[in-house]
Amino acid sequence: MTELVGTWKYLESSNVEELSSELGTPNDVYNIINKMKSNMIIDLDDNEVRIKMIICDQELDQSFELGQEVEELTFDGRIVRAIVTIESDKKMVHVQKHGFTETVITREVDGDTLMTTIKSQQHVATIKYQRV
Repeated sequence: MTELVGTWKYLESSNVEELSSELGTPNDVYNIINKMKSNMIIDLDDNEVRIKMIICDQELDQSFELGQEVEELTFDGRIVRAIVTIESDKKMVHVQKHGFTETVITREVDGDTLMTTIKSQQHVATIKYQRV
C-alpha cells in the first residue's frame, strides 16, 4: 500500500464521458467534473484507507475499512454499496454496486504514475495521475 499513499495530480483521461453517460451522471455534473480535473490524496491508517478527491473548491473525502462493505455517496450523487481491497503494495480495487450494475475502480502505481481504470458493464475509462 505504501506505493499508493500520496498526493496525485490529474494528467489525462479517456472514455470518461461514455462511462458517465452509462452510469446516469447528469450532464451538468459531468461538465463541472470534466472542466475542473481532479487531484487525489490516498492515505492508509491501519486497516482503513482514505481517498480524498479534490475538484476546484469541492472535496469528496471518504474512508473505507478494507474488505468491509459500506454505503458510499459518489461525486455524481449516486448511493452505492462499496468494498475497497488492497491487492498488492501497488494496487487497490474499489467495487461499487448500484442496483443491477457494478463498477470496478482499479488504482495501480507504476513509478510516479497512478493509473485509475474504471470498468462498468459496457465501458472502460482511464484516468492518469502523477505523484506530486
